[in-house]
Amino acid sequence: MSDYASEVTRKAEASWERRKMEAIARWGSIDRLASKCSPETAAKFAKANGRLKDARLSSEEFELAKRLGVMERGVEALEKEALDNGYAPSDMTWFDLGVRVEGKRCVAVMNPKDANIVAASLSDELGEEFIVYTAADIVLMAHETPTMLTHLKQKAGAYTTSVRTEGGDDALW
Repeated sequence: MSDYASEVTRKAEASWERRKMEAIARWGSIDRLASKCSPETAAKFAKANGRLKDARLSSEEFELAKRLGVMERGVEALEKEALDNGYAPSDMTWFDLGVRVEGKRCVAVMNPKDANIVAASLSDELGEEFIVYTAADIVLMAHETPTMLTHLKQKAGAYTTSVRTEGGDDALW
């Protein structure tokens, strides 16, 4: 392969990764974004993704660069259609806490119902392990020394779905 072809492919890969991460940050995952579109649009994007995987297996660098560009345009089309369909990207919000625990990237969600889907979709799409903390987890851990909760989060990947107060009632938040 020529140096030029390698450079073109490297730039296309970097551009695609940047675009993909922007969409994931806005929508939670590419699969979730595609679910906000028509079945035809989602299928077209899935087909393009299959062609990208085939291009990765080939030795043709220009074909790979071309397919990466198709994927970028595909994400743009998915986002446009999702917005046109009345969906807002911010209805599931996660943010990177900027720390790692035992090599796992830590992110937080405000809505505890989003914890499982955020963990699954980020792990699948970004290919690394995540610990997803809810706002309730963060509040509890801010007031305690390491507890069984932190152990469960870090070792077992458990998710808090409700928090009980000392009186046994659900926490107000």
